[in-house]
Amino acid sequence: MDRSSKNLVKFCRKEHNILNGAPIRIGTLHEYRQIENPEIKDEDEGKYTFTIEFPEEITLDRRWSNLLFQGFFGAGCIEELPRLPGKTTVHNESFGIVRQFGENLTIRDTKLRIEREFPDCFIFCMSLMTKVENPFAGYDDKWMVPYCKIDEFTRALASRFIKKIQPFYFEESIAEFFAPKNKDSLNLMIRDREVIYVERNMVITESNRPSYESLFNTLANIPFTKPSIFKPEKEYRFLFELNNGEKVFQPAVKSFLM
Repeated sequence: MDRSSKNLVKFCRKEHNILNGAPIRIGTLHEYRQIENPEIKDEDEGKYTFTIEFPEEITLDRRWSNLLFQGFFGAGCIEELPRLPGKTTVHNESFGIVRQFGENLTIRDTKLRIEREFPDCFIFCMSLMTKVENPFAGYDDKWMVPYCKIDEFTRALASRFIKKIQPFYFEESIAEFFAPKNKDSLNLMIRDREVIYVERNMVITESNRPSYESLFNTLANIPFTKPSIFKPEKEYRFLFELNNGEKVFQPAVKSFLM
């Protein structure tokens, strides 16, 4: 991607523009399910649904089936199961195991609906544009960062995030890590990328079964996936995950200012 011709744009109201002295508002993934602004409300934010239909006998690679079924059924050693954050809910209409041998799992007469939900996390959303056009009727102002400076901007966001967070912004178990002797054990990971605009459901049959790599990318990018109705926003999303090396701490508030 040619960074020189693009800008990261934050559309906002004039009173919320950082160029006028306003702070940056950090929201949460799940907040957008109930947010009052109908332009940006997304009731299925952070969710994805797979419908599995294998009426005839089919043999699946064990890695592929373990990745998709995510604990509903695991072939082989449990240590080999891919670890993906979030909750998996399986609605089992039918699941017929024919045999399990070596690296393969053979099934038939199978119809499942698998719902994946990414854990709540703090996010910050902008638009990535070459030609700056405001897609939001409710916003009358904007501020911009040249895309070629995204690395510096991300570091500035991370620095401000660490300085402004408070223990009560997160679930209770984080409190002990805010003690001076433990605070260095907290790590901030920021994932950022352009949002993928596709429908949040996939029907998997024998004829359209995705590769392992494609399926993994779909699962890993659930928090960066939105339906095509939002495509005019051209969203670029920053996702903040605070952890102690073992656990990612989820938000306890819907938003905060920094």
